Amino acid sequence: MIILLFSLLFFQQFDLLLLEKKSIEAREMLEKEKISFLKAGKGRASRIIARDILLAAYSQKEDKTYVIRIEILVPRSSRGNIFNVAFVTPGYKVERLAGRGVTRLEFKVTKLNTHEELLVLDSRHLHLEKQRTSIRDIFYYPYSDVFQDKYFTDKGFSKYSEILREAQDELCLTKVRSKAYPEKFLCNVFPDRMFLTLGAIEQMDDREFFENPSHSLKKFLAHFARNNEKAFSYSISMDGARGLMQFMNSKRNATYNLVLRKYREVNLVTDHEKGMADMKNSIKAAICLADMNIAQMPQRAKDKFKDDWFLGGIFVAAAHNGGIGRTLLLWKESERKQAGLGFYTYIQKRVLLKETENFIKKYFETWKMLESR
Repeated sequence: MIILLFSLLFFQQFDLLLLEKKSIEAREMLEKEKISFLKAGKGRASRIIARDILLAAYSQKEDKTYVIRIEILVPRSSRGNIFNVAFVTPGYKVERLAGRGVTRLEFKVTKLNTHEELLVLDSRHLHLEKQRTSIRDIFYYPYSDVFQDKYFTDKGFSKYSEILREAQDELCLTKVRSKAYPEKFLCNVFPDRMFLTLGAIEQMDDREFFENPSHSLKKFLAHFARNNEKAFSYSISMDGARGLMQFMNSKRNATYNLVLRKYREVNLVTDHEKGMADMKNSIKAAICLADMNIAQMPQRAKDKFKDDWFLGGIFVAAAHNGGIGRTLLLWKESERKQAGLGFYTYIQKRVLLKETENFIKKYFETWKMLESR
C-alpha cells in the first residue's frame, strides 16, 4: 500500500489524455525497432539462450520517450522459474517489480544521469509458444499504478462490458440451444455480469486481491483500458491455463477439447493457443463450459440459478475453477444443510480445494464491486 501511495503521488501530475497520446507514440517507436533471440550452437543442436524485451519509457521532465532494451536469459526448461537480466541499455537501471509473463511484468526504469523514474508506457516481447518452437512478436501496454485513475478504470469497464456483449451477440447468431435449459438459446442463459465476474476473478492474483480487492479490480480494468481485446490474451499459468478465462487443455485436463466436442455448432477456434488469444472466443468457450456444467446439476440447482443468478452462480464459479465433481458435492451439502448465503463458507471448507474456496470468496466480492458500477 505504501508503494501504491508513493507511485500515485509521484505520477499525480500526469495529464491522462497526454499519456494516451504518448502511449500511441511509444507503440510506433517500438514497431520500428529490431528485436531478436540470442542462440548458442549450430543447426539442430542450437538453442535460444536469451531474448529481448523492449520498453518504451517516458520522461516527464524532458517530455521524451526512450526505448530501453533488456536481454533476458532463457532457462533450458519451459517451466524454468528464473528471470535473469543479462543486459540493459546503458544509462538506465531496470528493476522487475512483479510478474514473469507478458501480461504480468511490471518494471521500474530509472535514468541514471538524472535519477528520474520513468513511466513504462509500452512493451514488446519475443515469446515462445507450442513447446517453445512457435515464435510470437507481442506488443503489450503494461500496467502501472498511475492507470488506477478513474478515467482509465471507467474506460476499462466500458470496454470489457462491450467485448463481452459482442461475444454474447455472436453466440446468438449461431442459434445454439442451451443443454441446461433447452427452451432457451445459449446466449440467453447467463447474465453478462456472470462472465464479467469470472474473467476478472481469473486474472486477479489471490494475494493482491485479499490485501486490497478494489485495487486489484482497478488493476484488472486498467489492462482493458490500455489493451482492449488484447488484454490478458497472452496470460498463461504455470499449469498451461490460457487467456482471459484460463482454459486448460493438457492430457490430464483437456477442458477446451471437451467444450469443442460438446458445442461443435458454436464454431470455436479449434487450436487451444490461438483460441485463448482471441478474447471473444475465450468468453464464448466459458459460456459453453458453464452451460455444460449446469446441465449436469440436479433440477433444483438449475431452478436456483434461474431464480437467483448471484446465489446460483456460486455453482457456476465452483465448476469453472474446480470441476463439476466437487461442485456436485457442494450442492449436495448445501441441500442437506438447507444452506443460505451465509452458510457457504462453512460448506466450502468441507468439499472444495483451497484454490476453489478462494475463487468463491473472490466471486462474492467481485460480483458486488462490479454491481456497484
